[in-house]
Amino acid sequence: MALALFQSEQQEYDQELILFRLNEQQYALNVLKVKEIIRPVEVHASPNRHKMVEGMIRVRDTAIPLLNTYELLQLDAEENKYFIIVEFAERQFALRVGDVSSIKRIHTKQITPPDDVSKGKEKFLSGIVTISAEEMAFILDLEKAVHYIHPLHFSIDFKENYRVERETMSLLLLEDSQTMRLLLTEALADAGYKDVLVFNNGKDANDYTANMEDEDVFDAVITDIDLPHRNGFEFTKRLRQLPLFQDVPVFSFSSLHPSVVERKGKEAGVTSHVVKPDIEKLIAVLDQHLLK
Repeated sequence: MALALFQSEQQEYDQELILFRLNEQQYALNVLKVKEIIRPVEVHASPNRHKMVEGMIRVRDTAIPLLNTYELLQLDAEENKYFIIVEFAERQFALRVGDVSSIKRIHTKQITPPDDVSKGKEKFLSGIVTISAEEMAFILDLEKAVHYIHPLHFSIDFKENYRVERETMSLLLLEDSQTMRLLLTEALADAGYKDVLVFNNGKDANDYTANMEDEDVFDAVITDIDLPHRNGFEFTKRLRQLPLFQDVPVFSFSSLHPSVVERKGKEAGVTSHVVKPDIEKLIAVLDQHLLK
């Protein structure tokens, strides 16, 4: 079934999740990361593939790797009804799932970060969404899953491009993926941006900035969009209501499709958007705005 059958215009700052099942347990993905949902097709084995990749499938003349969702989450295999084609960070992957139940419109305040017990051995979950008193779902951390299969490699050594003037700048970073937080903070520090305060959700970051003094204001803000408690758009909109942050550049760093992020980001007050995981470009954008 095509995603166009499902999508509807989001209410302001609400999030839409596609719910699907694996062994009767309910999981979720942001609808903006889902390109389409199809019935299972033939899987072609590929040489030297990662153990989490079953092989390749063809969808309208495009070869797409199929991730073994059950192996990834250490679940028993079952009969599958659908493949979910996801698109993020300008790449496409397919997920093998049981049934696709519905799309739920929720507010990000309904999402909480998982603790170490609920995340499981490999911790491929980014959040838990409470849909009702009787219903909840686990949100897959696609960024960690993809990095686990295809570790991110940079074309440059950030230490070799270290600039001492970056040390004078302070940054606020919002990122809910533990893997991406580690990659970002290490790369920023290697490049010279060592003063970075990190939050994993928009609400805590808004609460912190609301009580800041003038001399403590950050030189720039970097925010993911798909965040628990309060997403990056709402965080930015609330930040722009504070006098101290009227002129502070805010950069969105998200794997969601650029057309969506740029449009909604402009409405919220985002200065510029960089597609995740291009940290090299993010640092270049920071330099452009901060190092005059």
